[in-house]
Amino acid sequence: MSIKQGSNFYENRLKRFLYKYYYILIMMVFAVILINLFYKIGSEPINDWDEARHGINAYEMIKNSNYIVNTYNYQNDYYNLKPPLSYWAIIIGFKILGYNLVGLRFMSVLSALSTIFLVTIFTYKRFGRIASLISSGVMATSVQFFRSHCARSADADSLYVLLFTIAVIGCIYAYYRLEFIYISGLSFSFAFLDKSWHSIAIVGVVGCYLLVTKLITKINLKQWLIFFLCSFAPIFLWIFFRVRYDGYRFIKEMINYDLLSRTSTALEGHIGPWNYYLELLCNNYILYIAVIFILIFILIASRGMLSSLRSNFAEYIGVILWGLVPLIMFSIAKTKLSWYIVSIYPPLAILLGALAEESISAFKKSIIPIILTVAIICTGGIYEYKLLSILKNSPRDILEEYIKDSKISIKDYDVYIYTPLQYGGADWNQRNILALEMYKDGRAENGGVKAFLKSKKSSVILLNNNDEARKIIKENKLKILDSDENIITAYR
Repeated sequence: MSIKQGSNFYENRLKRFLYKYYYILIMMVFAVILINLFYKIGSEPINDWDEARHGINAYEMIKNSNYIVNTYNYQNDYYNLKPPLSYWAIIIGFKILGYNLVGLRFMSVLSALSTIFLVTIFTYKRFGRIASLISSGVMATSVQFFRSHCARSADADSLYVLLFTIAVIGCIYAYYRLEFIYISGLSFSFAFLDKSWHSIAIVGVVGCYLLVTKLITKINLKQWLIFFLCSFAPIFLWIFFRVRYDGYRFIKEMINYDLLSRTSTALEGHIGPWNYYLELLCNNYILYIAVIFILIFILIASRGMLSSLRSNFAEYIGVILWGLVPLIMFSIAKTKLSWYIVSIYPPLAILLGALAEESISAFKKSIIPIILTVAIICTGGIYEYKLLSILKNSPRDILEEYIKDSKISIKDYDVYIYTPLQYGGADWNQRNILALEMYKDGRAENGGVKAFLKSKKSSVILLNNNDEARKIIKENKLKILDSDENIITAYR
């Protein structure tokens, strides 16, 4: 361990202060974390893609009483090719907190909070209290971690980052006690059931770690068998139940589209150069990256770098691989999306915290530790201001608000939509389908006015509150069921 005991334990006043008031300071950091996680979590509009799709899949699993097959608008979904763990997480939120935005996002928020808590404890145990404070503070102000389909969104990514974190920390602890490798295997299997092929990055990190640390030579046959059982038994159990419903179609689509096509071609226009993620980090994390390089320079200059690496060899190797392997793997893949690398924010935070602990401890009587601490706090403040500004200025979704607030009951109706001025025409988007299902237990139908007029079932249609809508209502002798300044609900 890098923390010296005895008379050298408190070598400077700053370190003494940070160690003495650690618990008060860490509670202040977690207060900021809770604000960043929960501020406007119940009013920020539904994200139109992954969050909406996952929410629909989860809601319809409940309605269908089928927790294996995911459906979209009550048809088997072969577009969202993820195993069911992320849907189950949303279902838990719905069951605990109801069909609302807080219930939708609850497990993602809880997963993010758990990830930061694990980072805090890990750095406390392996590097020291200063590392713990700074790592948790960096995580608290990592804008992409909160915003990019992760902590505050009902996607698969927040739970995936938590499982990734458990897997790597388990692997690092296996350096000291091999049985922890089973935790890594089990976490990988759950990560696959959550995020599908993205979990291969865990295999890359763990595999490289076993090779670099030579742990691979210390695992006997029995331990390998248990490790592989932990890693793959839950996956094959899910596959067994899934193929009973629709054969191997879903599994084949997972392999052909979600793995082979996504890695070899830029799907759905999500293209980018080889350095796409490096540019992303520079745009969103540049100040923290600069601090990391400054800390490395200080440790090299003070001749403390080699000492630090020797005393925490297993930890530094694990953290470095944790950050580099996913970055390289997803840079090679052709499809590029900003949230593909959210798993690297915990190791970046841990690395910064660990280097800060060593740098501050390296000076007995110097102004440098104070300068470093102020620089890190100011950097965190800049990112916190940026994050809160984004949260304060989140957009409105007028149709979602109407569906939520209207008092009408349309549970037994097919619901059509015609809102060409604001929403693009006669078909529903994903976020408003989820709003319709979640708030009104309604069933969305596409086709607009023409399909509505031809329907033989009990139906209503949502229209923009404007002259065109009133003309449609008059010409087709429709009746107004409900309206506000933006939307009209009409029926025949």
